[in-house]
Amino acid sequence: MCLFFRIFFLTILSISSNMLLAANLPVKERNSFLNSLEKDNLTEFSSKSAVFVINTENYSENSFAAGDLITNLNGVELVGEYQTIQNKMRRLANSSAFSGTVIRNGRKIKVRESEINDENKSFRYGLIPVSPLTIRTEQAKKEIESLISEIETTYVKYDVKQKKKLEETLEKWSSAMIKDTVLIETYFRILLEISAVFNDGHLGVFAKSLEDKMIYNFVKNGTLLFPLSILLENDRCFYKNQGNLLRIYSINGTPIDTIINKIKKMVPCESEHYVESEIEQKFWFYYYLLYGQTRYFLITGFDENENYSRKTMPGIFYSAILKKSMKKKYDFKILEDTAFLTINSFAYDYLSSYGYKNYLKRSFNKIRSRKIRKLVIDIHNNRGGSTEYAELLLRYLTTKPLYYWSRCIVKRSKLAEKCGYSFENAMKYGEVREYNRSPSESNEKQEAVYDGETILVVGKHCFSTSIDFAVAFKNAGLGKIVGENT
Repeated sequence: MCLFFRIFFLTILSISSNMLLAANLPVKERNSFLNSLEKDNLTEFSSKSAVFVINTENYSENSFAAGDLITNLNGVELVGEYQTIQNKMRRLANSSAFSGTVIRNGRKIKVRESEINDENKSFRYGLIPVSPLTIRTEQAKKEIESLISEIETTYVKYDVKQKKKLEETLEKWSSAMIKDTVLIETYFRILLEISAVFNDGHLGVFAKSLEDKMIYNFVKNGTLLFPLSILLENDRCFYKNQGNLLRIYSINGTPIDTIINKIKKMVPCESEHYVESEIEQKFWFYYYLLYGQTRYFLITGFDENENYSRKTMPGIFYSAILKKSMKKKYDFKILEDTAFLTINSFAYDYLSSYGYKNYLKRSFNKIRSRKIRKLVIDIHNNRGGSTEYAELLLRYLTTKPLYYWSRCIVKRSKLAEKCGYSFENAMKYGEVREYNRSPSESNEKQEAVYDGETILVVGKHCFSTSIDFAVAFKNAGLGKIVGENT
């Protein structure tokens, strides 16, 4: 099985509460393994890698910016084999100043930054694949066959109905697989429609993975993308303009209902709210896969008084999409007698682990020192992540045993074993077993356990671990839950 898909399946196996595996692999080791596979997956997908700027803070105007591709830094070329580029960046980290060439929105420009070791400055980058524009049809077919084979042997809820839907999906796309090569956008649409067959939102992580593999082409070519954030309510699509909510009827002459229905074929139907959330957050990406680049977007619709509206808007670059998606993971403030704690992600990584734990510790110490008796925890934009992070937050709210799941379903496969999971010796490959789960005790007692009034804010963007958190919160009777349905 190619590594392009192996990381995809490992992610599903690691985080899906619907098909939990009886794993002995600790969370940190599991994530370390994930990271190592991501690196291998990167080189499998493309023989070359590039340096992508994720974010900068307090850098000068003529310096690096979020969304840049760095092609040359201090005279060092930075497009090439993954490990080579990684080693070059490690050596460059000892520099006191940076100067070089970046590709920004399709244009090459010179940049410079001095005193980069200033503690008030920050520079986050990642290595991304130099994406191909096409993939050989023969390779695409082999990878699709491999993907389906692994689904059959690994996915807990795989059945005859899903097999039939898979066959129908492949038949639908057979005409696109006649020529020697396939456009990468077409190939990605096929993969997304295959993953959508299973109606499991954890397969939705595939869309983000494919988006990441398109970044190089978006930036290098200065691709123009859909500029607006949309809102879906009661089968209607809206966007905000100068504070007013406008209902969309069509985009570039295509009815919005047609567009949304095509996108839904690429989104796992975990629930109605999940589908709405996924489309709202990635509409620009799905639209691009369907219709390609567009310089201008003609949007027709109606205002709140049902007056006809017609607007032409220019497309935006990927750097603008990236900046709009940036949000603080955590936020804490005290207003009068109420504390507000926002957790926008439970995502785990080595860099965030120390910061997250200390953030909670500092926040709850302030609550205790200020004798705050009202707390609002906002997770309405939290898409999930590490159960360890969610439980850590719950441990500041109670010392009681917690129920995350009443049961778990396990399916034995060779892939799962390769990924570090263990099973009962008597279990056969392909066998599915169900286990009841007992409430979990915490090994880590918190000093500043809060026992005042608590309100939890949820919404349709909640998913996976954040929903598990809300369920555990409710089952433990820790407070009131408000907001949208999840």
